[in-house]
Amino acid sequence: MKNSRKIKILLVRHMNKNYGDTIIADCTEYLIKKALGKKADQYTIINYAYTSDDIEQIKYVDAVVFAGGGLIKFKAEDFYKRVAEMIETAQKYNVPVFLNAVGVEGHDEADERCLMISDALNKPCVKGISVRDDIDLLKDSYIKNPDIRIRNGIDPAVWTPQAYGITRRPQDEECIGLGIAREMLFADYDLPQFDRQFMLDFWKDTALALEAKGLKWKLFTNGLDSDECFADDVLEYIGHGEKLAQPNNAATLVKNISYFTGMIATRMHSNIVAFSLGIPSIGLVWNDKLKMWGENIGCSERFLESKDISAENAISALELAMKQGSRKLGFFKKRSSYRELKKFLKANAAVRSENAENIDFSENILAAALGGVEYRYKLLNCVQQIGSTLSKGVKNVEVDVRVTSDGKLVCVNGWSKDTFKKLGIEYNKSLSKGMTLDDFLTLDYHDRFPTASFKDFVFAMSEHSRINAVIDVGMPPKLAVGDMFAEISKSFRHFSIAPERIIIRLQREEDVALWKEQDFDCRIAYFFPDIEDDTQRAEKYAQV
Repeated sequence: MKNSRKIKILLVRHMNKNYGDTIIADCTEYLIKKALGKKADQYTIINYAYTSDDIEQIKYVDAVVFAGGGLIKFKAEDFYKRVAEMIETAQKYNVPVFLNAVGVEGHDEADERCLMISDALNKPCVKGISVRDDIDLLKDSYIKNPDIRIRNGIDPAVWTPQAYGITRRPQDEECIGLGIAREMLFADYDLPQFDRQFMLDFWKDTALALEAKGLKWKLFTNGLDSDECFADDVLEYIGHGEKLAQPNNAATLVKNISYFTGMIATRMHSNIVAFSLGIPSIGLVWNDKLKMWGENIGCSERFLESKDISAENAISALELAMKQGSRKLGFFKKRSSYRELKKFLKANAAVRSENAENIDFSENILAAALGGVEYRYKLLNCVQQIGSTLSKGVKNVEVDVRVTSDGKLVCVNGWSKDTFKKLGIEYNKSLSKGMTLDDFLTLDYHDRFPTASFKDFVFAMSEHSRINAVIDVGMPPKLAVGDMFAEISKSFRHFSIAPERIIIRLQREEDVALWKEQDFDCRIAYFFPDIEDDTQRAEKYAQV
């Protein structure tokens, strides 16, 4: 966060591959910008993941906005701890906080986790909370501070078409989307009867019943790997049909949903996105938040509770919903979250000059693997991201360099299963030493981000003279390390890269000695392990 006179708003996001959470955050960012209007150029919106370790960054911002979702809960996941820590840090530095369109799930005065989040919510720094569901529980059981403004607020995902510029795109023939979630989701929310076999049978019966009515169907997920695995199992259990490819970003999920004419889905935000696009959908209630969403939009009958979940009931409800058509929110209700955000920003988002410090973070930030993309894609080593990284004020990048199977140098974070998954390649033992340079350069990460050779990176460094780099070579094969180091130093000299711009990170003492033989006097970062070879390691364990 490079210091400036702009008002800095920290937007706290939940980052995972359930892109429903991303949609919440993207729509909240859209609403913030909409609320700022012509004054938007006076503000900087800083996206921040719940899982970030650098919580003290709150000290340097002027306001904190939690994007929304089921945050006020303590039994499932660990949001309670992180939310409490962030609010307490904001209180420490007198930074105003707003919780946007949050869900409230349960209360127990005997549970320390509940007491932790309750105590945090009542801190003076919390100026306002908009609530998408169970506002009465929040008011009656959590909030004791009378100065906190509490109002109803619709889930921000109802603004999906505006935030993404995507509208409903019906096909020539009707197609029903079947939204699959992981097999134990219901069981994990105290509905053990909805086990793996029940869900397999439910989805198969639903698909076959749709076919009997002359309707096409396609399986899809919100993006979570566990959802995808079960969706693959469902497709195999049905024995035929089609599953849409795993979405690699929120916009792809929205586009997937936009082509359906109707939907039966498990995940809440599949249903909310469908609603925002005018697509009738039937939700399966595994958590009361789906039931409350249905009540909130006047469509309770479109959300099947556990006692009513069957293929027959789901299709009957879908047919009625498609006959009735989509429903729309009233003007006042749709703008409820937007209105509360705007009130908070107008009253509280101002430069806190008495608290802010003049710190230029760009001098010290190191962008791992050349910088992530869209706050979620990591370790890509995508050379095309250098421009974006520079635009954020970052001057130091790290790049992973490895040897291909034909002895060439490429930018890749090792030849692991995770790497090949990002590249869309099924891993096998023959790939443990990588692939050829030509094969590697034909691939893209997540079908979007190009791969790169080491020379591509060095050329980019020569084009961007402000960038300094840490070169992580891992632990290269001992037979290849000499040629590898020679090629690295040769490339830097060829493109006239000054040694003071480079740090090479090494992990073996012999590699340090070998690098020093190269005619390139850059800095070296390395560590020596306590046990330097297998013989010493064996002797130590023998003594133990």
